[in-house]
Amino acid sequence: MRKPKKLFQNRQGSIAIIVIFALLAFAAAAIMLQNTDWVLFQDAPTYPYPDISPTAIIDPTVTPSAGQPTQPSQPTVAPTSTIAVEHISDDLKNYFEEIVFGGEYGNVTSAITRWEQSYVTVETVGTIDDKSITCLNVVISDFNGLSETAQLQLASANADIVMHFAPESSFKTIEPNYVPINMGFFWAYWNTNSQIYDGTILIDNTDDLTDAERCHLIREELTQIMGPKNDSYRYEESIFYQGWTDVNAYSELDKEVITLLYSDEVSAGMTKVAFEAKYQ
Repeated sequence: MRKPKKLFQNRQGSIAIIVIFALLAFAAAAIMLQNTDWVLFQDAPTYPYPDISPTAIIDPTVTPSAGQPTQPSQPTVAPTSTIAVEHISDDLKNYFEEIVFGGEYGNVTSAITRWEQSYVTVETVGTIDDKSITCLNVVISDFNGLSETAQLQLASANADIVMHFAPESSFKTIEPNYVPINMGFFWAYWNTNSQIYDGTILIDNTDDLTDAERCHLIREELTQIMGPKNDSYRYEESIFYQGWTDVNAYSELDKEVITLLYSDEVSAGMTKVAFEAKYQ
């Protein structure tokens, strides 16, 4: 009966050997763990939202001459978008929706309308004084300093936008869609993709307006024909203010509206629903 006992002794030897190897393996693993750096998780880097109040670029070297506005210098460096992709302030969101998705006259759209070409040309027709020429040059320079995707340029003929300087009494003969009584008026045309491609601006050139009032109208109508086409009673310092005003500079919120509208964050045809979903 020795065979079963011998088998049991052999099993004991095998178990001892297995235990020894296991202890050696555990010791080796412990040594490796001491020399290993373990990273369970790492916080993603955070970035502060950029300032969304860009400074307008004004060329002080522009010297206007009587009759035809001079070509303003183009910015040497194209402005970059300062709008955070996933966040804008509630004030900007609400004002953008009111100004961009609305309209004073004609069709009120549920989609963004804007120019999609890189350069939008402007020509003047009629009698324009030196102060209005200076004002127009400054407005173009201001807008170009805020826009990432489209730049305004003066042209002598065949322009995308024709700005007429004439008495208000003749506006209806120039633009049949004119709605009396407005001392400044614009009418824009866009295609089925909500891309603006043509427009007319009317500015009264009589003594019924002061120089400051006329300059305000030049700024307001030229800016609105670019897409932010509605007025509002919300902010008196805004050029989009519905009441009579002679404000002659973009407010900080105006700048943010223009910068967002002409950034790569939005495009012509973007619906109000899509805009609200992106910036909820």
